[in-house]
Parts: sequence; structure tokens; C-alpha cells
Amino acid sequence: MIIISFILDFFTFNLYYLYSSITTDFLVTTTNNNENLEIARTIKQKNDLLDRRIIEKFEIERVFWERKGVDWSVITEEEINDDLVKNISLIHSYKDISLIDSFTDIEASEIQDLVYEFLKRIIDNPKTMRKICHEFEDEMCLEKGTGLSMFKYLVINKIIEIDITQKINVNKNIPIIIVVEASIKKMEAI
Repeated sequence: MIIISFILDFFTFNLYYLYSSITTDFLVTTTNNNENLEIARTIKQKNDLLDRRIIEKFEIERVFWERKGVDWSVITEEEINDDLVKNISLIHSYKDISLIDSFTDIEASEIQDLVYEFLKRIIDNPKTMRKICHEFEDEMCLEKGTGLSMFKYLVINKIIEIDITQKINVNKNIPIIIVVEASIKKMEAI
């Protein structure tokens, strides 16, 4: 009786998953010591972790990634930094500065010059980011908002490093942890 029950459970399990889709929310490739590493993450609400069907799907997903040699795990809302999410949401659309309205009519070489000038102004400057940006716009005869766009561009492209886990508040001083020279060189290649 145990064998028949096991076979029926196995058949039902496989039949169910034959018609179910299983997805992973994020597949991230990072570099560590010049070696690419893939990390797979699935996001679920903590309450969903009590559902047997979801746990069964997770097991299939875990085995799938394990066979591919990819680090996989589940992340709940409790493990996600709200400020980090809001900051990424704030800056993610600034990846390509040439697509931002105030930069569409500016040549790439001029944008590079503006970036260098802006970098000089934000490093070790005790003023608020809003004040720095406003002064930059006035002195360079740029449209209002251009300075903040440039700041977001520098952050999302990792040209400057800030504490992205803390809320970006442009009405305060935002310490620049480091200017990443390799990222500047990538920008120059464009």
C-alpha cells in the first residue's frame, strides 16, 4: 500500500508540475576576483511560505538551479531594505544620460566635460546636493534639474559610490565614498 501511495503521489506531483510554470525573479551575474558568479533569487511574501504548493515549487526551483551550479534562495519582504528599493527606483532610469531631456541636444564630449566639472564640485563638498546642483546649473547655464540628473547618472553607473542603503535626500549633504576611476574610463570610451 505504501508503494502504490508513493507512486500515486509522485504521478500527481509530476502531472501538476507539468502544467505549472516556475519562475525565478532575479538572475544576477556578479564578478568576484575576475570570475563571473550567477545568483538566482526568488521574491515571496513571508505569508506565502506557509503554502505547501509554493514550497513544492521552491524545491523544484532549488534543484534546477543547483544542477546548473547557481546559488539560489528565497527572499522575503523582511530581508529587503526599503530605502535601497526606493533609491534604485529613483535612479534606475538615468543609466543613459543622453536619453534625459536636458541632455538630448548636448554632444557626448560636452556631457563628459560636464560630468568632470560636476564631479569636482561634489567631492568633499559640505553643501546639500540640491544646493550643489543648483549652483552647477546656474554657472553652466543648464536647465533646472540637470544637476540632479547628473548626480543620479553618476550613482546608477557606479562612477561615484554613496551609501545606497540610506535614503537619498538631496536636501542634505550626501557623502561621496569613492569616485570609481575604472567607471570614468568606461564613460570616456563612449
